Amino acid sequence: MMAVVDAVTGKVYGSPIPGVGTDLYVSTDVMSEKQIDFRPDSSLMVFRNACRGARTECGVYYFNFKNGHFDLVKRVLVDLTNAGQK
Repeated sequence: MMAVVDAVTGKVYGSPIPGVGTDLYVSTDVMSEKQIDFRPDSSLMVFRNACRGARTECGVYYFNFKNGHFDLVKRVLVDLTNAGQK
C-alpha cells in the first residue's frame, strides 16, 4: 500500500495502487531496483516492472495526477512468453 502526500499542505491522496485487493503489483522491496519514478515538479508517476492480475500484463505504467487523483495515461507491456530465452 502507499499514499501520496502534498509536502506543502500535508493533504493525503490515494495512490494509483488503491491498496488491498488491487490488481496492479509493483515491487518496492529495498533490495529491488528502483521501480517507482516521480519528480516534485511533475504530475507524472511511472511504475516500472508493474504487473496486473496474475502477473501476466507486466511492463511500465504511466499515471498522471490531476484534480486529486491518478489516471492511467499509458502502459507499455513486456512480452513474457520469451522471457529468459536467448
